Amino acid sequence: MPASPAYRAWVLFVLFLVYVVNFVDRQILSSLVGPIRAELGASDFQMGLLGGLAFAVLYSIAGIPIARLADTGNRRNVVTFALAAWSALTALCGTATSYGQLLLYRIGVGIGEAGGSAPSHALVADYFPAAQRGRALALLATGIHVGIFVGLVTGSQFSEDWRDAFVVVGLPGLALALLVRFTVREPERGGTDAAPPPVEVPTFAETLRTLLRSPTVVLVLAGASVAALSGYAFAFWGYEFFARVHDLDRPTIGWSLGLATAVGGGLGTAAGGQLGDRLGLRDPRWYGFVCAAGMLATLPLGAAALYAESVPAALAFAAAFLFAGAVYAGPMYAILQGLAPARMRTMAAALLFLCTNLIGLGAGPPIVGALNPLLEPAAGRDAIRHSLAIVTALNLPVAVVFVAIGRRLGRVSPAPGAPEVPAAGSARTSRRA
Repeated sequence: MPASPAYRAWVLFVLFLVYVVNFVDRQILSSLVGPIRAELGASDFQMGLLGGLAFAVLYSIAGIPIARLADTGNRRNVVTFALAAWSALTALCGTATSYGQLLLYRIGVGIGEAGGSAPSHALVADYFPAAQRGRALALLATGIHVGIFVGLVTGSQFSEDWRDAFVVVGLPGLALALLVRFTVREPERGGTDAAPPPVEVPTFAETLRTLLRSPTVVLVLAGASVAALSGYAFAFWGYEFFARVHDLDRPTIGWSLGLATAVGGGLGTAAGGQLGDRLGLRDPRWYGFVCAAGMLATLPLGAAALYAESVPAALAFAAAFLFAGAVYAGPMYAILQGLAPARMRTMAAALLFLCTNLIGLGAGPPIVGALNPLLEPAAGRDAIRHSLAIVTALNLPVAVVFVAIGRRLGRVSPAPGAPEVPAAGSARTSRRA
């Protein structure tokens, strides 16, 4: 029996909260870079590793087996246990007395968070039909920006004792895990799709082979991964940018940059999902073209945010940059979930998060952390400006990739959500768009 609209909305709200907690626990570190670096004697590059590669590698590796477990088992339970685990480990970060100990706890947080996003995407895809999927996934993704806001504001209030910040943001996730367990039901797989899902569960090898033989899926993974570079770089180093370049105090940065992120990023994500679904209903190519338009807009807006001399102008352009950079999320998620067969949706999302986190989160913050000392002899405190600008310029080829994705969707997909990827064992030809 299909879920009622009210219950679907409740599930989306609860999973939105999971997303918020996910990014609060991930983002809290960026607002504590200064105090942690001073106390533990860490370099910019080490802090970039702490917020990037060290977190992303285990997050990405763990995501694949966890996704397989979710695709063959109960996704609600996977989200519940993962949320409880990463929340407890976030709180334990507050007990760290050395850089190495903090690094180990953050690796544990990354492993736990690997069980949150991908199963949540698959749950939403099975609760909402294809025509509403882009908007639903976009609303889910607004939790990213709300989480970043809460993380920035909370962290900025604990600059004197950074350990308390981890405890404060970690413990609420344990209560939320109980809410997920007792109020979210596991939906029928593929129940909102036009065609019923295959009863037979594909093997892990069949799932990977089926997904990766689609050139469009591969292009989505590539485009989203590079797009994540500038997004994660700014999310991690934006706080330090305003502290170093504009000499703002930490509480002011927390509130101002947090609001710019929540408003700009949240509205951009929602607008992208709405626009993608509206235009994509008439012509599926627009799912890719909307993503491309957002990426192109980040280029002038990012430059304006980084090189504005006044704080109000920098914050206003930062909000606009974050709006444009978030537009692609909803349509991109909808493309991928629409292409994946029902029994492969968690794995499709896990592959996406593997790529975006390993490349975007894993490389974005460390690249900026490595560029800063190289540019400082000539640029001084403006080094972080140039480092972030270099990473943002990569959004130009990303826009080209999304244009190519849109063109492929126009050739093979007669309607939003129509599967391009066949189920495992299908007799359809392996030549895909």
